[in-house]
Amino acid sequence: MTEINYENVIYYSSQNFIMNIIPAIISKNNYKETCRTIINKKLNNDIKFIKLCETLSGFLKYYSTNGKTGLCNNNVCCEYLNYWLNYEGREVNIPNYNTFDFYNIIKEEFPDKTLWGYCNSKIHHIEDFEFKKHDTLYKIHDEFNKFKLKKKNIQARDDSCKNAQKCVDLYNSIISLCHLHNDTSLCHALSELKRKIEQEGWLNNSDRMCSTVKELLSPDHAFNNGIGIYHEYIDIVYSIWILFS
Repeated sequence: MTEINYENVIYYSSQNFIMNIIPAIISKNNYKETCRTIINKKLNNDIKFIKLCETLSGFLKYYSTNGKTGLCNNNVCCEYLNYWLNYEGREVNIPNYNTFDFYNIIKEEFPDKTLWGYCNSKIHHIEDFEFKKHDTLYKIHDEFNKFKLKKKNIQARDDSCKNAQKCVDLYNSIISLCHLHNDTSLCHALSELKRKIEQEGWLNNSDRMCSTVKELLSPDHAFNNGIGIYHEYIDIVYSIWILFS
């Protein structure tokens, strides 16, 4: 299983602007028809795959043009693409969808071979439990970024507290995973995120805002009080750890 670098998730937001550019790239290069042909030939003409193919090819075209691969610091763009493909495959509810298999089918059939190669090593199917962690961490950062954006607007400051609460709820739902093993990429990412919230968010006492937002829990507190969507999984891991320790 390919290990996910959770500490790079914080940089995913830098890729959002590309998604706004992609439709023009798709149109200019006629990727819609290219993808229709591939999906018709290899994937039973399932329309759900066409949009994935279009966006995938548009994303890779952007980074393969004019040396833009240099903008992809630490492979963040490829890791984001892999997250996006795994996310969208689940969102459109494609039965037996496998990100790695889909990517390779499009790669093998796509006529423009110059697009492929740069991200190959970063594309893989993320199993459900790992994806939940990945997705939750991404959404925590997304809510925190929304909070910071609204915080700058005096008219939206009160509304920003809703994002702060969502951020806390998501954080508290996953932090118990660091009860046993905190020396992991995920736990390092959560620790850094907490530090940022303390410095830039509602936990900065100088701002005196969002006083009703719940607190960020410690891994031990969340675990001991059965808080979090992964607590059942942790119980199993903990039992195995006790058995073999």
